[in-house]
Amino acid sequence: MWLLGGERVGRYVLVKHDGKETLVEEALLKEEAHLQEVFKCNPQLIPKDDLGLGDLLVVGREAALTSGLIDLLCVDQNGQVIIVEFKKGPENTEHRRVIAQLLDYGSYVWGMSFSDFERRTLEFLNGPRCSLADLKGCRSLREAYERYWGVADQSDEEKNQEWTLFMETLSSCLSSGEFYYLIISRKIDVITKRTVDYLSSLAAFRIAAVEIDHFEQADMEIFVPRTVLSQARRVGSSSPKVRTNESEFLDCMGDDARAAFEPLLAQLQGFEETIYWGTKGFSFRIRCRGKLESILWGYPIGNGQGILQFASDYYYKEHPDLGPLLRDYASKMKEAIPKVHATNTYYDAKVPEIVHKDNIIAVIDVVTQCVEALRAL
Repeated sequence: MWLLGGERVGRYVLVKHDGKETLVEEALLKEEAHLQEVFKCNPQLIPKDDLGLGDLLVVGREAALTSGLIDLLCVDQNGQVIIVEFKKGPENTEHRRVIAQLLDYGSYVWGMSFSDFERRTLEFLNGPRCSLADLKGCRSLREAYERYWGVADQSDEEKNQEWTLFMETLSSCLSSGEFYYLIISRKIDVITKRTVDYLSSLAAFRIAAVEIDHFEQADMEIFVPRTVLSQARRVGSSSPKVRTNESEFLDCMGDDARAAFEPLLAQLQGFEETIYWGTKGFSFRIRCRGKLESILWGYPIGNGQGILQFASDYYYKEHPDLGPLLRDYASKMKEAIPKVHATNTYYDAKVPEIVHKDNIIAVIDVVTQCVEALRAL
């Protein structure tokens, strides 16, 4: 139980615990790095409901970019990317540059591929800066997603649908640069508040500010976050997600990308299996031994381009009996698309840069062989 009292900088909170009462005085933050570490280990301190965010996972602290170090990089369970900058308070001479820093960092994350984001995330989760022991050893972003946000009694189909939506939203954020910018400080100065208020009023810009009340005494330290500025759009938290369809998907593509996706989608429709349309793209699923197995994904990345994606061996680790068949599928797909980009979990190929009208028939042939082989099991 906390009761606020006092009038000067040294306000107090009254902490009642185990029948004892302790007055803890407000204190200045000594180091910005300490604030970073506290929020890295406790992202629940970010008032996600006020900001229209889902549950947060920290995927980088002081993440290195060409332009500098992002204090905290997060992703929420809806796939939104959050870039966080910390300041001790107005006494920091760099305080008024915070918005320029955030935009600078955003410009370098913008255009990052899903695979690159996954690689950076895994480096952090398996490195010394990550405090989440449960995520150590993750070999894919999907594995981290399911360990951190997964629901034990979900069906495989529900898991696939949620992961597809997450992946599509994250990929869309990376390609469009529509990130959530967040300033966290003991005190936000008047000029910064006015600038954040102005930017947050713009429909295409998401930025918010959170002030921290900090209290400290002996070995006791208390952090109380307060959202002071936010006009955040909710992405999937309260409003229903609207799925796309084939027509809208193809309308996102330029002529060259459309010339590759159109015959592919026509062939997938002809299989009379499941084409699951998410908010941005699709996954192609085959029912095998009573379960739906996803073997191909496609989604837009902006500028009339798209990504065609298929899974590596590791993605199917839970189905060792399908291993030889799916390894053969992945191997043949790599032959059909020689310049495919590989990660632990997926192979990505840009459309029409890597996959185009001249090699899409070879891709369709490999997918057809895989469908026939799975149906024969």
